[in-house]
Amino acid sequence: TPLDESARRVVMVRPHAAAPSVAESQFARVSLQAWRELGADPAVLSRAPCPEPELAERPLIPCNPWFKGAWMRDWRFARGARQRLARFAPPPFVQSHGLLPGCDFHWAEETTRELLNQTPRGSDPVTRLLEAVSWRNQYLLGQERRLYASPWLRGVICGAERVKRELMEYYDFAPGKIHVIRHGIDAARFNLQTRETHRESMRRRMNIPPEAVVFLFAAQDFHRHGLGQLLYAIHHATPPDAILVVAGDDPRLRDYASVSQWIHIHERTLFVGAWPERESLLGMADALILPTLYDPAAPVAMEAMACGLPVLTSPESGAAELIVHGQSGLICDAVDEDALEALVRRLLDADERATLGEAGRQAVLPFTREAAVARMKPLYQQGLEEHAQAVADLPG
Repeated sequence: TPLDESARRVVMVRPHAAAPSVAESQFARVSLQAWRELGADPAVLSRAPCPEPELAERPLIPCNPWFKGAWMRDWRFARGARQRLARFAPPPFVQSHGLLPGCDFHWAEETTRELLNQTPRGSDPVTRLLEAVSWRNQYLLGQERRLYASPWLRGVICGAERVKRELMEYYDFAPGKIHVIRHGIDAARFNLQTRETHRESMRRRMNIPPEAVVFLFAAQDFHRHGLGQLLYAIHHATPPDAILVVAGDDPRLRDYASVSQWIHIHERTLFVGAWPERESLLGMADALILPTLYDPAAPVAMEAMACGLPVLTSPESGAAELIVHGQSGLICDAVDEDALEALVRRLLDADERATLGEAGRQAVLPFTREAAVARMKPLYQQGLEEHAQAVADLPG
């Protein structure tokens, strides 16, 4: 699609637009709405058209260089993106959803440095060693350092206070430039009516008895979100009629299925693969359990809380910032097996689940899409003004 002047003014860079994370997809939609309300009409620079309908309609700046392996994929995309953006005169306002030094605004789902500190926990020594010497990890750390040292970077939007603390600690980044804005929950999809709409139909579809206690685990990266620990907790802490539903399309799905068979819970562990209609799973379940090693955005946990579903997660989840342990949810360290088993047992009690779920719902009610858009608009307006002034001051 040809780019008009308004589209050239703002460019959203999405390195993983073809298969975005839940958090990135949510942020992109809210961000687009904020830009539109300001009168801008952003273009999207990505490898492929966006899967979200409203973003798929945006003018596309294709950047899909050949690559082999994850490290080359990241490096060549960043290089190609800089080359394509350099063709515009005057330079556009660039909002990057990946590590792209030189952008004006950056959306930080997490920090690479903290991710590499946290996710090796629970891994075997060989895996930890390979992660430490990985070329791709070293490249990403370098990109992150260059990004936050760039004089062009006018602001960072993140979805959790912990990311703000990490940026200040690791990169001495100015706190005034870091804006914590939770991405907003789609209240039309995730609400108290979700259970009434989906509980019976989904249980019939999955052949789950109406009276069974169903725990839900929903994530794309099973290791990072603690599925291994959860399988053993279900084995040790729950009765034979309790069921675990695992949603997500992790490449190692078969390995985890083998673990469930090895510990004899395969008959009550359902691996359903990728399931885009998350509201139907949340409506069917009795509790969400995500003992995550690192997940600052925590979109699925917040959606579950909006549905009145009790959430058991770890301190490394962004949802933990909204939870008072024992009152509006349950929190334990992801690798503390005894604590995880004890909290899973607590979730077998229906009254406990109801109390936790209602308090958790109240905690996330303020975080709507409309509230996120309202907070983004003045930041974008100020960023555009500063960008225009900086462009005007360029020589020539």
